[in-house]
This record gives sequence, C-alpha cells and structure tokens, in this order.
Amino acid sequence: MNDDHKPAFERDVAIAEPGLVGARWWNRALQDEAAAMSRRSAMRNLLVGAGVLGAVAACGVGIVASVQPDTEERLQASLAAQRLYGWNLGARDRALLYEGFALQLQVPSMLSSLIVDTLPHTWGHLHDRTLFEAPAAMPTANLAEENVPFVPLSDQLRAMVTPAMRRAFDVGVAVASLFRGRTPAAGLVVDLPGPESVAFAAGAASVLEPVFGIANWPHPLGVVPAHLTLAAVAHHQPEFQRGREERPRPALPCFVLDRNRLADAVDHQTRFDNRYMASLPSAAALRGGGVYRLLYVVATASNLPELDDLNDDMVDLTRAGIAVSSLALDAFSLALSDGRVYYGGDPSTHESFWSHYPWAPAAPEAIDAWQVNAIPRSYHPARRATLFSRAAPPAGFATVPLVVAGASVLGVAFDRRGSWNRSSGSWGGG
Repeated sequence: MNDDHKPAFERDVAIAEPGLVGARWWNRALQDEAAAMSRRSAMRNLLVGAGVLGAVAACGVGIVASVQPDTEERLQASLAAQRLYGWNLGARDRALLYEGFALQLQVPSMLSSLIVDTLPHTWGHLHDRTLFEAPAAMPTANLAEENVPFVPLSDQLRAMVTPAMRRAFDVGVAVASLFRGRTPAAGLVVDLPGPESVAFAAGAASVLEPVFGIANWPHPLGVVPAHLTLAAVAHHQPEFQRGREERPRPALPCFVLDRNRLADAVDHQTRFDNRYMASLPSAAALRGGGVYRLLYVVATASNLPELDDLNDDMVDLTRAGIAVSSLALDAFSLALSDGRVYYGGDPSTHESFWSHYPWAPAAPEAIDAWQVNAIPRSYHPARRATLFSRAAPPAGFATVPLVVAGASVLGVAFDRRGSWNRSSGSWGGG
C-alpha cells in the first residue's frame, strides 16, 4: 500500500492489556464529567444573576438613575432662555406647524430687512422689535445634553395667509380710506389674534403707522403660536415696506397686539410658556404725538372689555383725559355692488363712520349705517381685579423650567430626550 492510500485513522496505542485500557477509559470519563459540571455551574450562576436583576427591576429601582447626578428644576424667564439657548430650546427636533396657506418665502433674503421694513418713523420709540429679532437670532450658550444641531428660525419660517387674515386686511384698507386726508387725533389699538392684527395693520399701513407691541418668540411647543404671527408679517412684508415709504409723516399710530398673548394656564412639563403682557403708551406719550383718542379694535363686541393686562392702562388713560372708544370688525362687510369692504356694508354708508365717531367731518351725502348701531362704540373701561393688575403677573408666568445639575444646565423639563427622563423610565417597575 503506497502513501496515497493510507487509512483515515491511525493507531492510538499498541498496548492491549485490559487493566491499562480500563484506566484510560476511566480517566477520560472523569474529564468529561468535570467539563459538564463546569458548564452546569456557569449556567446556575447566570440564572442566579438574572434573578437578582429581575428582583431589582420588579422593585422599580432604576439602575441607570443610580449613576445620574442629582437634578433640580429652576424657572427662568422664557424669552431670556430663548435668547441664551436658542428659539427652540429643548425641541430642536420638532418642526413648526402652519395653518391656512403656508408657502415658501418667495424672497427669503427679505427676512434680513424685516426689522427695518416694520420700523416706524414717527412712533419708533414705542415700537417693540422683539418678534422680528427671532428669525436671525443665534444661541450664545448650549444646554449640556443638547446634541441636535441648531437651525435658525429663518430656515423654518414660511409666509402664511388665511381667510381670516384676508378679511382683516380688507377692513384695514377700509379704515385707511376713512382716515386718509383727515386728522382725527386718534390712534388705533388692534387687539385681534396675531395673524389678523398683522393683516389689519398691513391693510392700513398706507395711512396709519404700524407700531408693534408683540414681545415673544416662536417655539415649536409654544402656548402662543407666535410663528403664525411672524408668518403673517412675512406674507405682508411688501405692504409694510411700501407703507413705510409712502405714508405721510407724521402719521397716526396703529398699535398691533396679539390677542393670544394671555393663553390659558400651561403645563410646564409639556408646553413652552411664551406668553407675555402687553402695555399701552402713557397719556403723555400719546399727547406728545398728537393723539388724544384711542380706538380699541376687536373682532366682535363679545371681545369687550379689554384683556386683563390692559385694564390698568385703559383706566389710567381715560382718567388722564384720553378718550377710549371701541370698534368691531363686524361693522365692516362686503358690498354687493363692487365686492369691497365698507363701514355698514355699502359705499353710501361708509362715511357715516364719522357720524358715529365724531372726530372728523363726514361727507354730507353719507347715509347712516343703521345696521351697525347695535355694535358698542362708546367704551368706558372700569377698574377690576385681575391676575395682571399693576404689572404683577401670576407666579410662573412666561417662564420655562430648566433642569440643573450642580452648576450645569442640562436641558428643559419637557425634553423627553434628556437623561433625567430616560433614566426614570429605563427600568419599568410595579
């Protein structure tokens, strides 16, 4: 037999004595049993360990939490926190939601001139530019546990228009037509939902100077949908730009407020409290600009009296000799003749506005708009007890709870990505 045909086995040993063969067999049996015992011991230890972990979990003890530093919540003013950590702090992974017709900005570069295009010539000293600073604002600090890249608000901002905005814009145009060429020594306070207030001011911008009093920033979880107000400004930016260039100087003021500013109380653990309190100029400031009357503009008479944060201001103004009247958008409606909006719903009744608000002469041929007589015009603010009396907001108003560990600010309480939330839920227990 040659090497190519060797058997597939070879002899282990040539000794055939029974004693020696038995000893070999016994030794191998002992080795196999030791190996089996080792495997059983390892399995038993693994099961015991699993049982211990299961008992810990059943008791609801968070092992991950045991290595987390102690944390506490500290309230900080919401706007100050946004300026520091970014407009969308704690919610960088969330997108803004829009209503109506939200469109990509046709000329995004126009956002860079938003502050200038909305800046009043005559009443700039009373104008609040807070809202218009938000699109380009960059954070100056970072939350310790924030790992989502920051995206400026300008990248999420859209231009938006809604049917309610179109209606308010048309009424603003109608009011401008009444004030054009007249000097009634009256200013307007427009207190509609943010987008409608913006649209009204844009419609009147060729005659009345928009003066914004909106002092908050948008947030993806914001109680006040300030991004919708800003989206309305973006839509009407061309009107604000043209109005600033064309209206006469000095101009009467149109103070722009957002009626959503005092939204219902919020749960700080789920929402971002971007509410704020509005204020009105003093009587001295108004008289200094030639204004001796205020027209408080609301959607319907049911929106009277004024919101709580304006009560003190309204009462103080009336006591200081500033006459306050009210105007409801309901007083204006479309005419069947030409599809335009008029006071009383018809061109023939439009001029009777000055009969109801006798601050300037009405056209002699004006027909009385009897259909708006049920809408209150005389307005007498009365002092009442509110949560916002004397500029003292309720505890926690317009604040955000920051999660702090020692000297480090980890994040925001409602941010479910934070370790303080993950650790507490890592080991569910009964």
